[in-house]
Amino acid sequence: MPILFVIKKLISQFLYPLPAALILMTLGLLLLLFTKRQKLGKALNLIGLCLLLIFSYKPTALKFLYHLERQSLPLYTAVPATVPANLPEATWILVLSSGHTIDTSLPATSQLSLQSLARLVEGIRLHRLLPNSKLLLSGGIVMNGRSNGEVMAVAAQELGVSKEAIVVGPLALDTPQEAAQLHNILGDAPFVLVTSALHMQRSAALFTKLGMQPVPSPAAYVTKDVDQDDETPPAPGNFFPQAHMLDASTRGVHEYLGTLWAKLRGLL
Repeated sequence: MPILFVIKKLISQFLYPLPAALILMTLGLLLLLFTKRQKLGKALNLIGLCLLLIFSYKPTALKFLYHLERQSLPLYTAVPATVPANLPEATWILVLSSGHTIDTSLPATSQLSLQSLARLVEGIRLHRLLPNSKLLLSGGIVMNGRSNGEVMAVAAQELGVSKEAIVVGPLALDTPQEAAQLHNILGDAPFVLVTSALHMQRSAALFTKLGMQPVPSPAAYVTKDVDQDDETPPAPGNFFPQAHMLDASTRGVHEYLGTLWAKLRGLL
């Protein structure tokens, strides 16, 4: 594994909300306990606590994530479904993976991460609306002899997709490498791109930069009820910090960092 990739992954961990908040609060506590710099210690603790609250409190977290997720909406949600004019009759449906865990006591659908499973389900939904299409499942990192794409391929067959309609993509460490390698398969013709809504803006831009024509169909939305005029009172849990909102915010920060890194490397 390239050393630059490892360093990038390590550095990014310190910039995510939870590690950053814990580092600030730990430094603040050390200053309060062992030094006379009480004001700085209190300030660091306050900043760390505010970070946790902002990124785990649903109203603020959803506002932070909304712009990333709402650049595009899934295809064919209307009834009856209509095919976009820029899609050929027989097309590729590219599903980007997002990790898995090998556990042979479980079916492949349960070995996929929740993000990978949501993306795969969206890909299969589109494949059934486009019967001449093929599912191209991205490769990703190999774990215990199987890549992300291979596990998704098994899961797709478990969900009723024929083996002939599935192609596993080449291995790649990240989305920029993935886009460059998949260009050889997809060429410059339009194709459906399926990934998490949070990941769509960056991934579509990377493919477009290479002269490719992705047609986005996002999955795994977090911001599902931001614009809904619902008279139902909010759930009591919405008034408290929530772990799953902190997780979603972390993925949002990951996308912003990934976009910045891609721009610094000239990939966007």
